[in-house]
Amino acid sequence: MVEQGLFEDSTMSEQGQEDVAIGIDLGTSVCRVAVWNCSEVELLSNSQEQLLMKSFVSFKDQNHPKSGVTSPLANDYELFSGSIIYNIKRLLCIPVPDTDPKVLQSKYLFLVQSIELGAMQLIAPLVNGMWTSTTPEEALAVLLNKIKDMAKTKLKCRVDHSCCI
Repeated sequence: MVEQGLFEDSTMSEQGQEDVAIGIDLGTSVCRVAVWNCSEVELLSNSQEQLLMKSFVSFKDQNHPKSGVTSPLANDYELFSGSIIYNIKRLLCIPVPDTDPKVLQSKYLFLVQSIELGAMQLIAPLVNGMWTSTTPEEALAVLLNKIKDMAKTKLKCRVDHSCCI
């Protein structure tokens, strides 16, 4: 049973934070975050009070990547700017040696490149007007870190345990 408002009146530190865990439902295009404390579950909302958040990472500024969890897009143009990495979960599953670059470029607005060093996949978002390389795993790490930061801010405590599905 999922309840909203479970932790509104007190911080998690008052309730015994060692029993707190978050669950992340990471979808291809959207995600949700829930917190578990003992036997109760609450869906967490972001700063815009959204329970369902976009699963993307913006590399518009390389030093400060943003995510759909904490920073919604200002407009649709941003999605098509080349600086947004989306469908991260799909990128993790692409078999690199069998991938046709033309097919990938028809699906994504950022560059996707395969290299032969251990069958590594590189993606290149547009950062400050230049293509910059990263990996799907690094983009996923940024997204998961932003989700964890959002949960820590909302709960006002450390988040040591999480489960991502």
